[in-house]
Parts: sequence; C-alpha cells; structure tokens
Amino acid sequence: MRAMLVIVFTLAACDDVDDGGDACSNPAEVTGEILSAPTKLPVAGDLVVRGTIDAPINATVYAVLVNGIAAANDHSNFRGWSATVPIAVLVGEAKADKARLSVMVHSNCGPPQEVASAVIDVDTEPGVVVERIELSKTLPNGQSYLPSSKPVSAVLTIVANPSASVAKEPLTTMTRTSRSGSIPETARYAARASAR
Repeated sequence: MRAMLVIVFTLAACDDVDDGGDACSNPAEVTGEILSAPTKLPVAGDLVVRGTIDAPINATVYAVLVNGIAAANDHSNFRGWSATVPIAVLVGEAKADKARLSVMVHSNCGPPQEVASAVIDVDTEPGVVVERIELSKTLPNGQSYLPSSKPVSAVLTIVANPSASVAKEPLTTMTRTSRSGSIPETARYAARASAR
C-alpha cells in the first residue's frame, strides 16, 4: 500500500510540471559564447568551433547552428557544443577576407536567436582537394576537331566534387599544334570548377 502512494504522488508531481506553468518565455535568458579560436590565421581549412550555452532550468535547447551547420550536443542541453564549419561555407560568406561566425540557438524560450558571434580571417583562395574531375568538350557544328584555318569557339565543361567549386584557376595560355603539325594555335581560357 505504501509503494502505491509513492507512485501516485510521483505521477501527480509530474502532472504539475507538464502543465508548463513556468516554461521559459524570454529568449534573452538563453546566452552563449564561442570558446575556441582558430590556432592558425587566416583559416584555410574546415574550422572546428566549440562553445557553451547557458539556459535556465526550464529551457530546452533544441539545436545550435554555427553558420547554418548543426552543432553536436557535447553536454546536457548544449551546455557544451562543437561544430565543424567547412571552408567552403567560410569562403562563401567572406567579405574582404573576413568571415563572421554566427551561433544561433533554437529553444523553447522563443524564436531562434543569435547568442554569439566572432569575425575571423579566412584564406578565400585555399588549396582545395579535387577528388573527382571530368572534362568534356562540345565542338561547333558537330565537328570532330577544331579547324586551324579560322577561329571557332568550343565549350569545355569541367565538373568536379562540390568542395572544389570554390577553387579558382587563373587565366592561362594553352598552345596546341594543329592536326597537320604545321600551324601552332594559341588559345586563352579560364577554367572554373562547377559543383554538381
């Protein structure tokens, strides 16, 4: 009989909490900070960012996003979190070689809010690993070669892995010899990797 009373009392206590009488309603009660900083500047690779969230006991943090990248919940209720922001994201958001880190929190205290930010130096032309690259050509008017007797246009399409889309290739000069071997041709081109 005594065990039954304890169970009923516990359930009644849970019912009181579920009513949401003291639910968090002020987003300003949820704060955060970025704890880690890049060890090498400018940042030229994926950046691991770590930080903390401080929230009242009645707050539930659903997610932490760093520049749109979901952070891992390293401690209860995101009291510690970590996220890896790809260099492509940082380069895409950089202005004048500086990128802004923004930490957004989604909680039951209100709409998503920014709780921390920092500005970092970014190498906007980092070395990019090209894992896959394909080159295809489209010759004019169904021809099978470029004639050496007159200038004509051809389309070169370069397709690479998505992370290579931030790579930049300088304008270069390419020389090739015509089929007959008698007339060298020079063409100027710029290659740009496009993500698919």
